[in-house]
Amino acid sequence: MDLSTTQWAYIGLESAEVAGSPYGVFVNNRHKYRIADNLISNQRNDGGGAYRSSENSSNLMITGGSLLAARWLGTQNMSS
Repeated sequence: MDLSTTQWAYIGLESAEVAGSPYGVFVNNRHKYRIADNLISNQRNDGGGAYRSSENSSNLMITGGSLLAARWLGTQNMSS
């Protein structure tokens, strides 16, 4: 899977929820759980994200998209 386009979906959903929340727009938790699962599956040993799920090395730009999605999901407040 090419994760460069996936991060645009994260950014779009986060933007829609943030900008639309005063108007009742929200992203269903089912989608958020799937995003979180994808973030975990794509995380590499150094903590970064890879361009493709089959690659072993991290990519700085993909890692940036992953960090944005993780912040939106509130992963810093989750316990392991």
